Amino acid sequence: MSYQEYITSQKWFNRRKGILGLDGYRCVLCGRKYELQVHHLTYERLGAERPDDLATLCVRCHNDVHIAQRGELASEKAMLQMQPIEEGEWQRRLDKKEAVERKVE
Repeated sequence: MSYQEYITSQKWFNRRKGILGLDGYRCVLCGRKYELQVHHLTYERLGAERPDDLATLCVRCHNDVHIAQRGELASEKAMLQMQPIEEGEWQRRLDKKEAVERKVE
């Protein structure tokens, strides 16, 4: 399955919705609550992403991150996104995800 097919699939829709919920429906960089997208920190597990492979970003911050990845000038926030996220933060997200999954069952 191509990337384009995947991001239009029900599987991606469900995964995206879960990450938005984990991040409190807010951009993890600026806190904005609108124009949200889910960014792949890695494509290594495309289609089988772990919660720490994805992050909620607003359109503006998402664009900044991609600019930074291309090596162009970018905002300080985008550069921070490129830094590894602390292990404790990922554990918090995983704990929250498990709580959400238990609620759904």
